[in-house]
Amino acid sequence: MKTNAYLSVIKKDLMIKKKITETTTISSLAEFDSVGILTFISLADKKYKKSITGDQFLKCKNIGDLISLLKKK
Repeated sequence: MKTNAYLSVIKKDLMIKKKITETTTISSLAEFDSVGILTFISLADKKYKKSITGDQFLKCKNIGDLISLLKKK
């Protein structure tokens, strides 16, 4: 899956209104509050069959880091 596809899914599922890129910082997005974090973890599990822990999420600084978690085998 290409990066743009991941960006689209993240944007849609978290209902992010502004444009995001791999370098967009997570802290700059209001959608990544506690509910948004759980939504992303659930998205990873349901759509990509990836088990992501809260600690793994907290190590991520930008959207590119999150995409890397989704791409890991």
